[in-house]
Parts: sequence; structure tokens; C-alpha cells
Amino acid sequence: MRWQHRVAAAASTLALGVGPATAAASEEVEDVVMVAPEPDLAPPMRMRAPLPEPRDDEVLWVLATDFDAPVFDSWRRDTWGLGALRRGTIMAGHPRSYAQGCAGGRWIALEAGGLVCTKDGVVLLDAPQTPEQLTLAPDLSAPLPYRYAKVTAPGAPRFGAVPTLDEERRVDEGGMPPQVGVVRTQGVYFMAIDRPIDRDGQVFWRSVEGQHVREEDLSLVSPPRFRGETLVGGSLPLAFVHAARAEAFELRDGALRKIGVAERGARFRVVGDETVDEQSFVFAADGVAVRREEVRIAQRIARPRSVPRDARWIHIDLDEQTLVAYEGDRPVRATLVSTGTTGFETPAGVHRVRRKYVSRRMRGPDPDHGTYDIEEVPWILYYNRGFALHGAYWHDEFGTTRSHGCTNVPPDDARWLFHWSTPEVPEGWHGVHRAGTHVVLTRT
Repeated sequence: MRWQHRVAAAASTLALGVGPATAAASEEVEDVVMVAPEPDLAPPMRMRAPLPEPRDDEVLWVLATDFDAPVFDSWRRDTWGLGALRRGTIMAGHPRSYAQGCAGGRWIALEAGGLVCTKDGVVLLDAPQTPEQLTLAPDLSAPLPYRYAKVTAPGAPRFGAVPTLDEERRVDEGGMPPQVGVVRTQGVYFMAIDRPIDRDGQVFWRSVEGQHVREEDLSLVSPPRFRGETLVGGSLPLAFVHAARAEAFELRDGALRKIGVAERGARFRVVGDETVDEQSFVFAADGVAVRREEVRIAQRIARPRSVPRDARWIHIDLDEQTLVAYEGDRPVRATLVSTGTTGFETPAGVHRVRRKYVSRRMRGPDPDHGTYDIEEVPWILYYNRGFALHGAYWHDEFGTTRSHGCTNVPPDDARWLFHWSTPEVPEGWHGVHRAGTHVVLTRT
């Protein structure tokens, strides 16, 4: 696609930080003429989830005790069920009389929908009070639902409980006291952290999954800084600066003159392109130009026939490494992504979201490190077997292929997609299993 170059056009409303092109004071000074928007780096609140309001005596209170307690749509439970509750969640429900499929337990119909079996990851409570050790609620309003850390010490032990000094010594000497449930870290390991625990001046961090790692064996992860753009009418095609610091130019008398730099993450509406001295450039509305190779461009595509006219759908351009969310034929949000790298390529096709989770653990083989093991990958939309869109907190290289086949999305955009897309996750649930938003993946 080629756009008509318009040097004298009015300033673009999406060229954040782009003012009239001005010459630098000297060759040594590089004015930043395009800046990236500030990210939302607010950490998760990590507060206890609000308890349901007390009800009459006919209501039963259900506490999820399994990490992902299954919710079913009928007593004829299938493999996946209807969804999942996270350990520590309390739900209100009512008893059901049938016993099939829940031998030795009771079926409870949740007021939010679905059935749970008291022999399958949930227990009944006399009152809605969550045991302190189970209050591991994610923050659904933050870019990331938990805080995260990377285990940096090779082979660092992960303890099932805070060990005694003697147990820790035995583990460091190669022993494995069974009472502390030691697991040795293999490959690349990231953990979602819940709280620090002090043992006589020695700090252990407890993970959301209940493991404990010595503070000196890990480092806290800083959230990625990149985030996408909410679109207004006529926003596409939209260029995202992908290079670390791209050179910015202005075209004058048929020649390009450098006027400064464009920060990584800056974005502008593309109004034209031109080849100068055998190099391709794209232009913002105020005439600022950036080399084509230093940007990723999100472009509008036609809605596939298999996607209903007014449906919400997501397009991923596997060549440009961009994502655009649509409502019908109207694009509403665009961002950069990271899809599968060489040997783990993300396949093109048209699919539908089948399962959604606030977070889940992901692990598998890695050609560089042997294995990867990442706790609580956030904002997951599974659309084709193990392929999913999800937030990525362990890198900030969006716009470049680097995943094991899934589509890595900046956390703020992944959270937006999670809440915007279908199926909706019922209040209090951690995951839901139903067909929803279409996902369209294309290559040129």
C-alpha cells in the first residue's frame, strides 16, 4: 500500500509529542521530536478480595481450595468444564439434590452461574471468611494482576514452606528434606510473588502458588514500558517507532535533513511514504519523516466474511508484529506484539477465543535455556489449542518475534483486550471456557 505524501498537511492528533519541525542548534544536539507516552507502572494493590455480602440462611458459602477449582455447566462434567475459581475465592450458592458426578460430595449451584462439586477443589463454609493463607486475589484493575520476580540464581531451591536453618543447610549441601517440598529451579523461571516472610533476618518471598524463594536468589521485574494506542476516526495507518532511537528528518527542496530523533514507542498517523536516496521513509502529517525500517505500521484490513458484521475481533499482522482490535469495521485500539520466533512460528488463520484466564502458569522447552517456566502469565485468551494472546511481563521488545508461538502483548493492552473481548469472565471467576471473540492472524 502506498499513501500520497502531504508535507504541508495539518498536525496529526496522534503524533504524540510532535511539534513543528525545527532545526537542531548544532550537530551535537539531537532534539527529541517524537516522544513515547508514559506507561502506567502502578503496581498491583495485592489487597484481599472483597467478601460477598451476607445473605439469608438458605445460601451456602463455597471456598475454592484448589489453585484452579473447576466450574461445570452440568453434572455431566466434561474435560474443561465451564471455567475455574482461583484458590481463596468465596462464592455464594445453593445446594442441588442430584448426586451423579460428585460421589461423596454435594453439587452447589453458584449464584454467578455454573456448578461446583465439594469433592473437587471447593469446601463449604459456615460464614464468608477467607483463611489468611489463601487470600491471593489478583488485582484486575492494574496492568499486571500480580507482582513478579525472576529467579536469577541457577538451581536456586524453591521451598514448599519456609525452611528451618537446619533444613536450609541440608538443601544447600545437596539434601532434600521432604517436609519442605524442595524444587530446584531449571532453565528460565519467573514467579508471581505474594508476600515477604522474615525468618530471623533472612527474607523469603512467597509465590502466589505457595513456593518460597530466598530474596538473594531473585530480582523483582520492572513492568514493560510500552503500551498501545486507543484509536479515533481516521487513525490508521499508525506507525510505532520500533528502533531504540530513530532518526527524524524533514523534507525540504527534495532533500531530507536530520532534525532530531524519535523515541522508541512514539507513534504517528502515516500520511505518506517516499523513497529518497534509495531509502524508504514514512511521513507524519507535519512533515516529519522516519525510515520505514525503523517503524512498525498497523494498517486497517477488511473484516473476514466469517466474522459477523457487528462483532468484536482482533487482527494480528504476523509480518509487521502489530495488533488491531475492531468493533465491526471500526478499529478501536492498536499496539505492537511479539509472536513466535524461528522454530516456534505462530500460524496464520481465523479462530475464536475458546478459553480466558486472568492468569495461568506456562512452561515448555526452550532452545537457549532448556526450559522456560513462567508463573501467572496474565490476561490469557486461548484461541487454538495451546496458542494464545497474553500479557508478557518478562520483556519489553514488542514489535519483534520472540515467543514460543503465543502472541505476547504489552500488559496494559493485554488487560484492555481481556476486559473488552468475549466471553466475559463472571465476577469472582478466574477463567471461563466458552467461544467468543474472533482472532485473525495474517501474513502478506
